Amino acid sequence: MDEISLRVLSYLAENPEATDTPEGIATWWLLEREIRDQSAAVEQALARLVIDGWLVAAQAAGSGVRYRLNPARAAAVRSLLGGGS
Repeated sequence: MDEISLRVLSYLAENPEATDTPEGIATWWLLEREIRDQSAAVEQALARLVIDGWLVAAQAAGSGVRYRLNPARAAAVRSLLGGGS
């Protein structure tokens, strides 16, 4: 069985009364779940980028942690991505 079919069935196993259109299924069942599933991976990647010095993290009042490029590493990032310095 293909991946999308399995993802639809997985959603329905957790929400057996759910009904929707193809557009709604793509947006609300599959995309929203993919975003939720990727959130932990994104948080881990951001933590690693901060530890390795590529990003700077700062606590913003009322909105959680904000990430930005470490200015001291900007040339290294461009080089890493093939854009020169």
